[in-house]
Amino acid sequence: MKKKRRLTLQDVARIPVTPVPIKGEYGVGHAWEYRQSEDRKAREAEAAEQRRFQSVQDDFNQTLRELNKSQKQLTHELWGRPLDCIDNPASWSGDLAADPTIGLQDAVKPFDIQADASNLRAVAVEFELNAKELTGYTLNEDGAKRLLYFAFAQAIHGKDLTTVAAWVTCFERLLECDCFDAGEIEFHHAKKVVRPRVEEVEQPRRESLEDFESIDTTTRDGSRRAKNLAENLYVEEMLPIATAWVTSIQRHYGFSPTSEDMRRVSGWIERNNLNMLAPQTYDAARRWLVASGFWPESCLTETEKFNLSLEAIDTSRLTVAQRNDLNRREQAARAADAARFGSR
Repeated sequence: MKKKRRLTLQDVARIPVTPVPIKGEYGVGHAWEYRQSEDRKAREAEAAEQRRFQSVQDDFNQTLRELNKSQKQLTHELWGRPLDCIDNPASWSGDLAADPTIGLQDAVKPFDIQADASNLRAVAVEFELNAKELTGYTLNEDGAKRLLYFAFAQAIHGKDLTTVAAWVTCFERLLECDCFDAGEIEFHHAKKVVRPRVEEVEQPRRESLEDFESIDTTTRDGSRRAKNLAENLYVEEMLPIATAWVTSIQRHYGFSPTSEDMRRVSGWIERNNLNMLAPQTYDAARRWLVASGFWPESCLTETEKFNLSLEAIDTSRLTVAQRNDLNRREQAARAADAARFGSR
C-alpha cells in the first residue's frame, strides 16, 4: 500500500487561490478591492478634516487680527487725547482704559494706588533715565506723564508694572498707537532688534462662491466638499459683522466681551436658528446676555431699561399724571440714546 505524503508549507504556497467576493456598500466585489476602497476613504476623510481644521484656524487668526486692530484704534482714541483729559485717576479704572493686547504679565497682588504708587514711580524714573538706550527715544515732562497715566491704568487692571521691561512695553504700545503728541518724545536712534529671517510663503488662493458653484454635488466627496466650503464662506462673511459688534460694545458700553462670551453668543444663535449675518441678531444676543446675568445692566440702552421697568407696571390703573410721567421718561430715554449713539 502506497504511503500518503504529508503536505508542507511549500505545497500550501502552490495551492490555487480563488478570490472570494464579498457584498459591500457598493455591491459585490473582492476583499482586496474593498480594503483599498476603505483605506482611500479614510485617507480622504483625514485630509478633509485637516483642511477644515486649518480653515478654522485661519478664521480664528483673522478674528484676532480684526480685534487687535479695533483695540489699537480704541487705545489711540483714549490715550491720544490731551493730557488734561486723561489726568483723572477715576477714568483709569474704566474698562476701556485697559489694553489687553499688549501682553503684560498679571500682577501677584491687586494694585493699591495709595500704597503702591511710589514704587511704580521709582520704576518709571529708572525707565526714563535709560529710555534712550532701551527704546531709542527720550521723553519730556508731558510724554512721561502720558506714559505714567497709561501704566497706572494697566496696573489698576491687574497687570505687573514693577519691572522696567513692562514700562518699555507700555511705551512701545503708545508709540505704536500714535498716542504721543508732537514734542512729547524725541527720536535718537532705532532700537536694535534681531529678528529671524522669515521666508516668504505664497499664500493659497482663497476659495469663493464661484468655486462652490463649480462643485459636482452628485458625488459623496463633492457633497462633503460643498458643505465644508459653504460653512467656510458663511464664517468669512460673518466675521466683519461680529467684529463690528464687539467694537460697538467696547465703544458705546465700555465693556469688552470675552472669548467665553463669544462662544455663548454663537451657541445661542445656533440653538435659536437665527441669522448670524443680521446685525439685529447681535442686538438680541446683547439683551439675552444681560437678561441671563452674564453682562451688567449697563450694556442696555436707556430705552431698553425703560421698557424693562414698564413691564413691572400695571398700566391699566395709571392716572393721567402717571401716564404723562411715563411719556416724559420715555422721551428722555430716547433722547439719551440719540445723544449716545446718534441716529440708529
